[in-house]
Amino acid sequence: VLFLSLMWGTIIGGTATFLGGARAPLAIAMMNNLTGRDISFFEWMLATLPVVLSMSMVAIFILFYIIGRNPINLSEVRSRIEADLEAMGKMTSREKAVGIIILVTILLLVLETRLGIANIMILAVAILFMLSLSNWKEVEEDVNWGIILMYGGAITLGYTLNITGTSRWIATSTLGYLLPHTTVFLAMIILTSIATTEVISNSAVVALLMPVIFGMNSHIPAQILALSVALPSGLAFTLPMSTPAVALSLSSGYLEVKDTVRYGVFLNISGWLFCTLASIFYWPTLFG
Repeated sequence: VLFLSLMWGTIIGGTATFLGGARAPLAIAMMNNLTGRDISFFEWMLATLPVVLSMSMVAIFILFYIIGRNPINLSEVRSRIEADLEAMGKMTSREKAVGIIILVTILLLVLETRLGIANIMILAVAILFMLSLSNWKEVEEDVNWGIILMYGGAITLGYTLNITGTSRWIATSTLGYLLPHTTVFLAMIILTSIATTEVISNSAVVALLMPVIFGMNSHIPAQILALSVALPSGLAFTLPMSTPAVALSLSSGYLEVKDTVRYGVFLNISGWLFCTLASIFYWPTLFG
């Protein structure tokens, strides 16, 4: 129960803001490149909040009333955490300074300043270097440069597919017959995103589907289409290749794949339902 709650909490909560995963900034960048439209940090939070809260309620219900019916004793866990905290000692001046910079960065992102999301993040990193709070060795060891290259490649590929008409041809050939039926069309996009993200990374799902979706002459606002791909692509609860949260939880030894599949499928279905309802009734009020 503890490892499932940890895994589900990070997955569901990670969809709430741009900081919860790379798929959201990637989707917004691709949408902006292909359509000129944008979604602000606050607008993304506002759009995802109902889905996040609804998914959280479903997860809590499963944890408390289906899996963890017997009382759970956390005294040993609490003692271990208290011992670890005591061993860590008090916060250092470096940790406090980094914490302040992170909080200010998040505040600037939420306030939607004219600097732009990318410039704010770059400025924060530059300040860390200027104040000697970080160094190149740490960055070189901890930054996954392959991810950065993948983002650039995905945006470039999406733009190429769009201007050559390839994405429009793919979209028309596969989903074109659903285009007149808005509800079914959105439901299928969301279902495809959720199903695909269980077998490949969520950023790869965004890179794969965004050019196809925007290649169609759809009357649906671009922001709703982007959310219909980016938000459900983060709702992977069953297989280890879908997201590091599942893989790390399985590596603990307290869970098996049969556990994540057995209970995660209910969250997959709930995610599809809540995202579909949001795309039909809620998101049009924000972007319609």
